[in-house]
Amino acid sequence: MSGSKHLFLPFLLTALSLSAQTTPDMTGEYYLTGEMEVASGFRFNADSTFDFFFIYGAVDRFGKGTWTQEGDTIILESPRKPEKDFILKESKKTSDNQVVVQISDPNEAILRFVRCRIKTADGILEAGSNENGRIAFTGNGVVEAISLVHELWPDRFSVFEPGNHGDNYFAFTIDPHIADVEFRRLILHIEDAKTLTGGHPLWEGKVFRYLKGE
Repeated sequence: MSGSKHLFLPFLLTALSLSAQTTPDMTGEYYLTGEMEVASGFRFNADSTFDFFFIYGAVDRFGKGTWTQEGDTIILESPRKPEKDFILKESKKTSDNQVVVQISDPNEAILRFVRCRIKTADGILEAGSNENGRIAFTGNGVVEAISLVHELWPDRFSVFEPGNHGDNYFAFTIDPHIADVEFRRLILHIEDAKTLTGGHPLWEGKVFRYLKGE
């Protein structure tokens, strides 16, 4: 019996050594390749956290969360964003013969990039905000729903149903987390110590390639 133990111990040490050799250290920075005019990538930290960046034209976006390795895959998770990208601050009825949606934000340069759809009994109307964040629709039909999306961060529509029947003025602010990038079990596959392939949090329908920086 003791002889079997002596034979098993070297085998176990060899197996552990080979396992360590075949599991590359994935910490470091990995950059998206093959996409024109886009800079994007990850930094995997030793404490199992990661940082993400995405730069395309005038749009800079960032994200962070935790990463875990399961065999030859890396799984990325992050805290959940607020349910909606806009916050309804005020809703009231005015004497104006129009529906007004007013957007405000400390950064006034982004106010003119909001698209709005309102649903009334007569149908759906759509318009964009002006440089002051104002959107106006002619008529005073009862508003059943308001949908908002920002053109710089068009991940999703935020839908609101007015609480008071007949309100025709709605004031919104932009949630500060609108530019955050959310990760819900994004999967990356380890090709080798310097190459990852898999998804991208802002694009779908394609396998992307990331190479480790020197």
